Amino acid sequence: MNFSRYLNIPYRHKGRSFEAVDCFGLIWLVMKEEFGWDVPDFTNINYSQDWHKKKENHILDVIGTLNVEQFSPIQPPYKRFDFIVFFLGTKTVVNHCGLYIGDNKVLHIYEGITSTVDRLHYPPLTKVYCAIRYKG
Repeated sequence: MNFSRYLNIPYRHKGRSFEAVDCFGLIWLVMKEEFGWDVPDFTNINYSQDWHKKKENHILDVIGTLNVEQFSPIQPPYKRFDFIVFFLGTKTVVNHCGLYIGDNKVLHIYEGITSTVDRLHYPPLTKVYCAIRYKG
């Protein structure tokens, strides 16, 4: 699969299209476009754009609402299309997620950059909190 179609998409809080996405929106977009999977999009959950700056654990709260019949927690080695959840940079709040695309690389986006691919365990993706696999 060629992930270049998902590169350089602008960031937007709760974005879910090629026009703009947030970190989970990018995962959601790939799953929908490539597989037709109906992954929850969480846009109905009320959270502010700067939730992580307020030390709110929105991603952990959302993970707790995932249907365990659809998702399962996993350990390395990761497989293509696993969701990786991070502490971004030096943050103490779980505040980021990306899509593992193989070869130790993660497709992701965060505020201030367009969607990109970075190596897992290199800045800014140095602190993995957990990983989950969609069973779709």
